[in-house]
Amino acid sequence: MAIILSEMVSVWLIVAFLFLLLEIGSPGLFFFISFFCGSLFAAVAACMLCSLVVQMSIFLIGTLVSVWVLRYFVVPCLGRCRPHERTNVYALIGKQGVVIQIICVNKPGFAKIEGVSWVARALHDEMIEEGSLIEVVDVRGAHLIVKVVCKD
Repeated sequence: MAIILSEMVSVWLIVAFLFLLLEIGSPGLFFFISFFCGSLFAAVAACMLCSLVVQMSIFLIGTLVSVWVLRYFVVPCLGRCRPHERTNVYALIGKQGVVIQIICVNKPGFAKIEGVSWVARALHDEMIEEGSLIEVVDVRGAHLIVKVVCKD
C-alpha cells in the first residue's frame, strides 16, 4: 500500500505539470494555475503517505483556496498596472475636429476628426456652425456627441 501511495507523488506532479502547460497555453486567465497549486498540495500530501481520499480532498481544497487568492488578491493587483485603452470609435473621445456641415438643434451634422467624416450631434442641443472647432465628448450609437471648443 505504501508503494502505491508513494507512486501517487509522481502522478500528482505530472498532473500539476499538465495544468501548468494549460495555463501557459491560455495566458492572462489564471484559471489553470489554481489546479496546478492544488496538484502540488496533493503531491505534498502524497509524500506524507496520506490516503487517496485525503489527497483528493487536499487537491480540491487547495484548488479552491488558490482560486480565491488569485481572484481577490493577485488579479486586481495586476490590473492596476495596465491602463484601460479605448479602441474603435470610443478612441475618438477627447479628440478634436472641425464641423464640416452645420449641426442643428434637432438634426445631426457632420464633423471631420482625424481626416474621417462622422455624424455628430451637439452635447447641449445647440447649433454649431460650420468651421467650428469641436471636441468629442461621448459616442451614442453611430453618432458622436460633441461640444464647441472655439468658433471660427
